[in-house]
Amino acid sequence: MTESGKTGVFWLVASVVVALAAIVAWPRSTETDLAGLIGKPIFEKFNDVLDVSMLKIDRFDEELGQLSSFEVTRDSKTNQWSIPSHDGYPADATEQIRDAATAFLNLEILDVASEVKDDHEKFGVLEPNATSLKVGDEGVGRLVQFENDNGDVLVNLIIGSKVKDSEDQRFVRIPTQDVTYVVKFDDTPLTTKFDSWIEDNLLDLSSFDIEKIGIRDYSIVRTLQGASMQPNFDADILLAENDTWQLEKLDVYEKGKPVAQTLADDQELDGTKLGELRSALDDLKIVDVRRKPDGLSGDLKADAGFMKNDDAVRSLIARGFYPQPTEDGKGEVFAANGELIATLKNGVEYLLRFGEIDQQSMDSPEESEDGSDEDVTGVNRYLLVTARVNEATFPEPELQAVPETWEQLHPEVEAAQPPKTDQPAEPAKSEEAEKPAADELESAPKPEAEKAEEPAKPDADADADSESDADESEASEEEPEGCEAPSEDEEASDEAEPTLLLQDDSDDEAEKPAADAAEEKPADEAKPAAAAEAEEKPAAKPELTAEEKQEELEVAQEGIRKANQRKLDERNDQLEEARKKVRSLNERFADWYYVVPESEYRKIHLSRDELIKKKGTEPEGAAGAGAGPGVPGLPGGQGFPGIPGLPGN
Repeated sequence: MTESGKTGVFWLVASVVVALAAIVAWPRSTETDLAGLIGKPIFEKFNDVLDVSMLKIDRFDEELGQLSSFEVTRDSKTNQWSIPSHDGYPADATEQIRDAATAFLNLEILDVASEVKDDHEKFGVLEPNATSLKVGDEGVGRLVQFENDNGDVLVNLIIGSKVKDSEDQRFVRIPTQDVTYVVKFDDTPLTTKFDSWIEDNLLDLSSFDIEKIGIRDYSIVRTLQGASMQPNFDADILLAENDTWQLEKLDVYEKGKPVAQTLADDQELDGTKLGELRSALDDLKIVDVRRKPDGLSGDLKADAGFMKNDDAVRSLIARGFYPQPTEDGKGEVFAANGELIATLKNGVEYLLRFGEIDQQSMDSPEESEDGSDEDVTGVNRYLLVTARVNEATFPEPELQAVPETWEQLHPEVEAAQPPKTDQPAEPAKSEEAEKPAADELESAPKPEAEKAEEPAKPDADADADSESDADESEASEEEPEGCEAPSEDEEASDEAEPTLLLQDDSDDEAEKPAADAAEEKPADEAKPAAAAEAEEKPAAKPELTAEEKQEELEVAQEGIRKANQRKLDERNDQLEEARKKVRSLNERFADWYYVVPESEYRKIHLSRDELIKKKGTEPEGAAGAGAGPGVPGLPGGQGFPGIPGLPGN
């Protein structure tokens, strides 16, 4: 083959190769492929929300140039949710995770907005990445990730801006792709608000169970010597059964000493403020938490080593809590802005200590209440919570004394026995002997004139009058109907005692004194009053034998002991139930500083001016409470010397 032939073949081969290379390298149109994705799920392999064990949401603060991360994870062993981004605080996330993950199930692609990388900022789908972003960068979206227990990524998506003129459509992008999609998406469950992921009833109480509120209003200020406590007032307020508040105690401190006071005639407790406080405890909101240093127990008692740990002590002081050594070698914690005590009907008592303002939360962005991207900040305050048992709620029950003898079991038997005498009474014989012989003479009939002049005799003469009346009755029966008119003396007698003439025999019998009835009875029937009363009583039961009495005594003793034991068991069960509840609560509170909004703090932290108002008016300011250098009886007396990290130490 000639040289020209070889050259022709070479160029031919080269042309074919170039053509093939051009075909391979020619940009492939993706329009057909992208069009085929419309109407299909963006995550086809994600089909079970129960597979999710981790949710992470990254957000970028464009003004501060800060990247914030919110994460919720589930422990594969305990199946409990926690929030690693908030020091592992327990999360109430089962339903929240389900709702968040459901938003990505069958998430269909409605349209393709762009295939160009330069459009990412325009659609708000730039990836939040601290290394590639700076202050002022705009168009940064939220990165949402779901993983399973094996660490496999189930969902990885950047949520961008809303589509114009649409309320339920957003631009989204998979981080590894340049394509921006349009989807119908509700991002409400993807909140990063801390309080949306935790149990909303922090104290685990009902306002209806609160029966007493205690306010210990004092403040701790830092001085050159360390810190000084300035007490203002102590108040105990009881909620009565009729749902009204009653002031049990009010001590106002004057020069550091408590002075008992009462409400003036024109003053009353502000029931509205106390009602708001009661409701706020039922629904106490927290916006964040910080982990407490090791060495503090659930009831905030510090061990001996804790007081020597300068870092731990400074952690407390920086948040407005001041540990103070006690006589037992441990430590007690006092708060910069006083304390509140809430006592429940079941004997559980909550102690809330109010610290200083949380500077960290003031500088950190929060998601707005409506779930929008707008950041909001507010003043928040530290709070320490502990629980304890109010032993006064469980007084010792009144127990019945156990009798030791049968007579102690039946004290009424001995009391009912008649008094013992040496000689038996002879009432009939003595009564007949004491009757004078003149009684027989008095029974003789008297002349009519004498009877008219004599007054009625209620006692001994009554019998004679009765016999005289009987004689007159016989005489009247013998006389004919047309008898003579009575004499003047008889008329005078009739005018003096008209009722005697009108009474029948039954009335006469009723008016006879007891002495007449006794005379009409035979002598052997006349008995003393004591004997008569004895006859009226039912016959006594047959006398029990010693064995029967002992058996009855033992049965009664057993019954009384069981009844007493039931009372003790009931009291002890209630006390143990309260102790169990307190242990459970302190396990929950033990590790945390709580951060509450200032609005919540003002509801549960009442000043004296807010507690007391003039009758019939809106709350008005009362006289300011005096402040002193220290509270007598509290550890430290005049102050808190020796606290590390404070001026003067």
